[in-house]
Amino acid sequence: GREKAIAIGGVITTQSSQYAFDALVIRARGRSYARRYIVIDTREGAHVRSSQDITHLGWPLNHKVLTNLKTEDDDPEEILSDESLQ
Repeated sequence: GREKAIAIGGVITTQSSQYAFDALVIRARGRSYARRYIVIDTREGAHVRSSQDITHLGWPLNHKVLTNLKTEDDDPEEILSDESLQ
């Protein structure tokens, strides 16, 4: 209730110094990939606070993207364009 809100009021902020993202690394022609969940802290210069392998969660994008990477000679930048990710 109110007492708890007052007790934690000093640690609640509208600004964040930590950012999290899901990084996807794809080998040439989509032969394999890896995913990592990374948290960056920017309070005292940017540094990695944590990094976890999340490859076991599977392919995060539309499967058409992976198929195109494996079969087409197109530039990977075009295959991974915003339109192809939808």
